[in-house]
Amino acid sequence: MLITGGDRVDLIFASLNSDTAGIILTNNILPHPKVIAKADNMNIPIISVAMDTYTTAKSVDKIISEIRPDDEDKKLLIQDLAKKELDIDAILE
Repeated sequence: MLITGGDRVDLIFASLNSDTAGIILTNNILPHPKVIAKADNMNIPIISVAMDTYTTAKSVDKIISEIRPDDEDKKLLIQDLAKKELDIDAILE
């Protein structure tokens, strides 16, 4: 995940050329439409926020991700991702 201002096209392009899960753009600054189009073509989500980069990063750091025992949707999603992305046989060797 990259958290940066939309005016930092160099960082945004670098993250698009690496293994990034998404981009959070701060200070309500949007990059050139070509940057947004490239992210869209790569299915990399972009979120724009009004907060500055530091405050945004601190807020993201405070997020607690949890799966409750009764959250069937999240459990199914994780099971599907594990089947798709993990080589269970190699892990068990």
